[in-house]
Amino acid sequence: MRLAFSIMCWFLLASAAHAQTARGKTMVQVSIVSETATVSPGQEFWVAVRQKIDPGWHTYWINPGDAGEPLTLNWTLPEGFQAGEIQWPLPEAIPVSSLVNYGYSNNAAMLVKMRAPDTLQGNAVTISALAKWLVCEEVCIPEEGAVSLTLAVAQTAGAAMGSAEADDIQRHAAKLPVASPWPAVVRTSGDKVLLSLSANSGGKTARFFPLTWGQIDNAAPQIISSTPQALTINMQRGELKTANIDELRGLLVTGTGDDRKGYWIAAKNDGKAVDPLLSPTGATGGPALPGDGDSGDLGLVTAMLFAALGGLILNLMPCVFPVLSIKALSLANQRPGEGRAHGVAFFTGVMASFTTLAILLIIVRTSGGGVGWGFQFQSPEFVLVMAAIFLAFGLSLSGVFHVGAGIAGTGDAMTRREGFAGYFFTGVLATIAATPCTAPFMGAALGYALTKPPVEMTAVLLALGAGFAAPMTILSFIPKLRSAMPKPGVWMDTLKQAMAFPLYATAAWLIWILSVQRGSDGVLAAAIAVIGVGFACWLWGRAGMTFTRGAAAAAAALALFFAVDIIPPAGAPLDNVASAQGDGPRAEAFSPQRLAQLQAEGRPVFVNFTAAWCITCKANERLALSSTRVREAFEAANVAYLKADWTNYNAGITAALQSFGRAGVPLYVLYQPRTPDGRGEILPQILNESTLITRVSSFPRQQINGDLSHVRN
Repeated sequence: MRLAFSIMCWFLLASAAHAQTARGKTMVQVSIVSETATVSPGQEFWVAVRQKIDPGWHTYWINPGDAGEPLTLNWTLPEGFQAGEIQWPLPEAIPVSSLVNYGYSNNAAMLVKMRAPDTLQGNAVTISALAKWLVCEEVCIPEEGAVSLTLAVAQTAGAAMGSAEADDIQRHAAKLPVASPWPAVVRTSGDKVLLSLSANSGGKTARFFPLTWGQIDNAAPQIISSTPQALTINMQRGELKTANIDELRGLLVTGTGDDRKGYWIAAKNDGKAVDPLLSPTGATGGPALPGDGDSGDLGLVTAMLFAALGGLILNLMPCVFPVLSIKALSLANQRPGEGRAHGVAFFTGVMASFTTLAILLIIVRTSGGGVGWGFQFQSPEFVLVMAAIFLAFGLSLSGVFHVGAGIAGTGDAMTRREGFAGYFFTGVLATIAATPCTAPFMGAALGYALTKPPVEMTAVLLALGAGFAAPMTILSFIPKLRSAMPKPGVWMDTLKQAMAFPLYATAAWLIWILSVQRGSDGVLAAAIAVIGVGFACWLWGRAGMTFTRGAAAAAAALALFFAVDIIPPAGAPLDNVASAQGDGPRAEAFSPQRLAQLQAEGRPVFVNFTAAWCITCKANERLALSSTRVREAFEAANVAYLKADWTNYNAGITAALQSFGRAGVPLYVLYQPRTPDGRGEILPQILNESTLITRVSSFPRQQINGDLSHVRN
């Protein structure tokens, strides 16, 4: 039922978004305030992200109930600051048709505890976040907004001043749920779930809100039995009826109106009372320190070093090597000064491209957008133009047309200038071609960079660019290295023509990506672009007349214009995630709800964060995830395989990547059965059969057998 409702909501998304635009406003206005007007070194303080919700609409709690998505906050913090988990106010049970959601109406304030560094300096700091949420009435609309707050810095510890919002924030903090003072147990009998507390906790006005979706039927009435010695809540089993409820965690809300109080509950199904739950995550609500899989603890110098190493390795990736190889070979025929000039041109092109990329990321992030490494390949228009560029580059190497002797390798004054430009734009093209790939060391560095202020982010990206440009630049500056390369000859022209075919393959790969993003209409758009650009290249090579070259440029521009125009608008991508990877394990689509459901069943879970435009991802899927041995190991251990396809932009997958301190794909996460803290283990970016099989085979056999028995029953 929940799935059907969610599908209906998202099916109506396009019309709802149109209605939203027509109204000229969002349904929820967000703002951020602080309990302190100034901040001092080492200080902890509350900030509140407020939601002002239009009448009749509602947003969602951490467990949204039968449908919905909770608020997410992607923080951009000053150096050394730490942000804790969201502290959720008491939710309401919101009936929607025959379903019940958990969330908020009218107004809500989500509190987050901030901690300033002990070495805080300067005059002021700015705390900002990109907030994303789903708001529903008859239809559901995903919305987002950027919020920011600037606080003055008090140089003396403990000298901070309270703000005008301090009293209101303290009132909200006083109403936050607390750890339950009553031990609890849970029992199941058929479709019944009985939660028992060892003391009376509020009479018949109590309601239990589960943290895990599917354990409880949200719409079924909860029958309260109260005595001076105990409180029992009789509930119906939810959609996870095949899984035994070994542990029930959630929020008990008692009272009505302004007198409501909330208590975090943890109860086990073994007849023994357990200690109360402190918060949804089991923590106290203070700032979360970076843990396994986080990149927040790298530090700027380490992140730059990792970025440089990743950039160096990036030269070997299949999405980059074809672009660089022919240029590297042509250096063997350059005079010492000319070779250095071309190396400088290439280095300048790479660094200019990474600087431009950093500026674009800053602009998009400042405007409230969510970005990640390779985000431009989520645009089908960009993919189409890149396919046309790689086709034109390949046709040039095949001799259909020439762009000056920088490619052919001769040299008067004019061709040397064109050769310099050729190396510069080779650096630009290589940078663009590199962005769908993620090399070792890059993931943690980029995850660090994209959560930091603009200066630090730019420094890490430029370090990545320097590492990427280093091999070609060093080759151009050291004549002995160039002299060790094969001597020029007729064979170079043959090799140059042969190297056109990897570029044609790259263009074909990009067209395949377009087919994944936009289906058969995307392929039609690519066909128009390929024919038009191919004709323009042929026309350019026929004669040196200005008119002919002008006509060629016009033909290419018209072809690209019409091709981009017929690309269909964004909609549901082709759902091919459930198909098998060769003989490998069968995958199903990733969602946070599905992951939580599988973890509730006690099953181990493997999550593959991937994209059609990520060559590293595709290589891993072909070499490791299509293996029969891996499939057999997954089946023996009852491992569920979830595929998070980031080919088109997906806010949920972006948020999931950011939760692991990552800014792009690939990312592979393995959740062990019944992981106590719910966190997964990040596997290497370059996968192989042995790694997967060894990790899966290490799971305790008794746990796996227990999980299989749940499935059989």
